[in-house]
This record gives sequence, C-alpha cells and structure tokens, in this order.
Amino acid sequence: MDIVRADELSIEYLAGLMDGEGCFRIASQNRSHGPLFYCSVTIRMRDDKTYLLRTIGKKFDGSLFSENRSKSGSINRNPNFAVEWRGPDAERICRQLLPYLIIKRDEAQVLIQFEELRITSHEHKVNRNKGGGRGGRRLPDSYFEAAQNLYLQCRELKVYRGKK
Repeated sequence: MDIVRADELSIEYLAGLMDGEGCFRIASQNRSHGPLFYCSVTIRMRDDKTYLLRTIGKKFDGSLFSENRSKSGSINRNPNFAVEWRGPDAERICRQLLPYLIIKRDEAQVLIQFEELRITSHEHKVNRNKGGGRGGRRLPDSYFEAAQNLYLQCRELKVYRGKK
C-alpha cells in the first residue's frame, strides 16, 4: 500500500477524486421555528483508504470521521471513513475545486451560492423580536424561500448510480 504524502496531493487530484467519489449537498432539518439548512462537502471511502483521507483532511483542513454502523443500525463489516467540510469551509473548498471539477461543477456552484445567501441573510437581515428562539431573532421568509430553492436545485443535480 502506497502512502500518500500531503505535499504530493494537489487540488487537481482532489477535484478528480471529488468528481468520482465526493458528495456536495445542502441538507435540510425541520425545526419548530422553521427549517435549518446547511451545506457540506464530503468524500467517503472504506477503511482501507484511511491513510488517503487523513492526508486530504490534513492538507485541505477537513474533518475526518468514521462510520462503523450501517443505515439499518447493525455493525458494518466494512466501516467507512469520511472527510467533511461544512458551512464556510465547504464554500472555501468548493471555490478551490471549482476550476478543476467537471461532473460536479454545477453542484459546487450551488453550494457557493447557498453559503453566500446564508452569510448575508444571517449577518444583515435578521428581524429582531419577530419570532421564536432565545434572542427573538427570525430570518426573513425570503431567506427560507431562497434556501429551499437552492436545496431543491442541488437535489436535482444529484446523480445516483448513473440515474438522475
């Protein structure tokens, strides 16, 4: 097994890997005060590729984690490891990858748009004393509509096992 050194990895190599194995997504969770949206960029592989994922995480500032259980809850024979970037880190890695992506270029562009929307909405357009939460802060409905549209746009771009 060849060990990959961090100085040998390039952004072009990572882009090729992300085009084949990566996941660009906007997730939505329902909350009592409205949906919570966030974006993430993940690359997941079997445990025998841990050395590669550790190197990617170290060089490109991603978080490494493992999944030892299958979706059904039983112990997985082949645990998976993943490197993930969320929020502003996801936008940063998307911007770095964008010039080199081919297959997942559109998904990366949607994530960049989403993160720009999220940052501007959270910093400048918070209505005080207009809704739930401890601070009485409520994002405007226009944010939720735009976030939902980008979420749906990202879902439409997904290709699962060669099928849209």
